[in-house]
This record gives sequence, structure tokens and C-alpha cells, in this order.
Amino acid sequence: TLTRKRAHQRGELDKLPRNALESLTKRCGVPHQAHNYSELRQQIHDDLRIQHPEWIQPTGECPLCDAYEARLMELLDPLRSKADDQSAAAPEHGLN
Repeated sequence: TLTRKRAHQRGELDKLPRNALESLTKRCGVPHQAHNYSELRQQIHDDLRIQHPEWIQPTGECPLCDAYEARLMELLDPLRSKADDQSAAAPEHGLN
């Protein structure tokens, strides 16, 4: 862009530390990969509370988190039954 070109001409881009871009693009931690439905539910439960501590009441309850979890599970349940059907229909691959 023109703004970037002018900044480069003024030497402003050269002043950035070498690791500036890396720190902007690097993830803050490694996300946990859920391997099954119950792990996914637990991860969603935990992540909502981590991302939105302001939603948690002094009693430790979080009605808003519970509502989000319930709605998401409503959306995921049909997919879960399809995945269960597909895995049940798939042939077993075992070692002889």
C-alpha cells in the first residue's frame, strides 16, 4: 500500500525488531485436540470459562456459558449420530 511504501521510505519498517512479525503470528499456546465427543464437550466447557471470566458468577456458576454449551451441543448432536453410524458401518482393520 501507499502508506506502507511511505513508511518504508522513511525507514520506519526497518526499526521493527526482527521477531516482531513472529510474535504477531505465533499462537499463544498449543490447543488441545479433542479425540471424542466427551473431550470436545469438556474442552468447550473449559475454553468458554477461560475466554470469558466476566461471565462467571461469584458462586462459580456460569449460566451464559451453560446456554452456549447447550446450543452448541444441539447443533453437534445430529453430526454425532452420523459419525456413530459411519464408524459402525466401517469394517474393522486389525492386524492378523
